[in-house]
Amino acid sequence: MGKKEQGRTGEGTTPLPSFGLAEEILGSGFLNGKEGAEGKEKNEGKGTSALQDEGLMKYVTFFLEDEEYALPISQVQEIKRVGDITRVPNAPEHVRGVMNLRGRIVPVIELKKRLSLGEAMIDNESRIVVVEQGRKVLGLMVDRVAQVLNMAAGQIEDTPEEVVQIQENYIKGVGKMDERMIILLDLEQIVGKEVAA
Repeated sequence: MGKKEQGRTGEGTTPLPSFGLAEEILGSGFLNGKEGAEGKEKNEGKGTSALQDEGLMKYVTFFLEDEEYALPISQVQEIKRVGDITRVPNAPEHVRGVMNLRGRIVPVIELKKRLSLGEAMIDNESRIVVVEQGRKVLGLMVDRVAQVLNMAAGQIEDTPEEVVQIQENYIKGVGKMDERMIILLDLEQIVGKEVAA
């Protein structure tokens, strides 16, 4: 089975840069949900709170093999290429190791292994999504990043019975956009007590 498309750019979606600070992504027009003057004009003056007032939330989407997952953009600090990761003795199996993030030591979790989806294979599209959970910062290794998109509450449904590949408590719901099904992850559950405490 080939890779799914990284996501079609349409209403409420924008391509996500391969790497960069979340603040830079927001500052370059991604907060408005569309690139270019049309999107800027349409959403002029609308910040995150305005989007929430309209029932919209912004998500960063990424792929693990052929399946698309998402986290709220408010939890994403940065997206990095996979660099040097130092192994840590006796770390949990899903913890790849630690990386140096501008002088700060940050644990890196293999998201595929954490969700019992197999081994992570690192290639040119692999990325580390740097997230914040409570006071902790950590990296989630993913196969590739896709988009920043707006999703309305009405587009999010409870986890369907068909989603049985990963433990249900890691999932907050499933977003439906056209033909796409996007699994919304619960960062607090994924991080686990051994990292988040």
